[in-house]
Amino acid sequence: MLALDEIRYEICNLKELPKNTDLLGDQIAYQEWYSKSQRVISSIEKERLAEFIEMYEGSNRTSGIKQFFLTNIDERHLFHSSAVSCLYNQIAILSACDSLVDPFYQDILGRVYFEYQEDELETAKKLMEINIRAAGALAGVILEKHLKRVCTNHKITGMEEKTLNPIITVLYTNSIIDLTVKKNLDYLSDIRNKCDHSTQNEPTEIEVNDLITHTGRHLSLLS
Repeated sequence: MLALDEIRYEICNLKELPKNTDLLGDQIAYQEWYSKSQRVISSIEKERLAEFIEMYEGSNRTSGIKQFFLTNIDERHLFHSSAVSCLYNQIAILSACDSLVDPFYQDILGRVYFEYQEDELETAKKLMEINIRAAGALAGVILEKHLKRVCTNHKITGMEEKTLNPIITVLYTNSIIDLTVKKNLDYLSDIRNKCDHSTQNEPTEIEVNDLITHTGRHLSLLS
């Protein structure tokens, strides 16, 4: 898979090439453009890759660009109109990829982030057998990180140095969570505080298990 900056650079170049080069008049230039465009589309917009290829290979509906190049030069004018239409469609498919780059990578980052957090939660579960307080502290860190990410996803800034309670309040006042979710998060925040600070009121195994379990649910439901 191409890197984000590489894809942006490649799309920019591929969009500009048809403006400066007669691709239908230069088969080598077209084939290079076609191969690179395929690579980009397969990374960003796979569902339209078959359509892009069809514009080259041809189908029952159109003769395709391949037929244009295979035809004797003296007779290519017979397929020129169809080839131009196919090329315009290919350029349109490629251009559409430009607006999909950021959402595509945000989706990937979201999935990787979720898997990473799930792994950390598994560690917290294992810590339950050794140190309940440490397990709860780790789960609290995971929950706080996730809620900060939720804020970022909703364009809420200034949360980097905030702790759980202010973050929960901001999410509620911005209508990102409802009152039921807020109450649950407040409950989890109280457990996290017990785990983080040595007090007479020690966290129980049930509370820490709630913190880990409910944090897992919020990782899945809040985004």
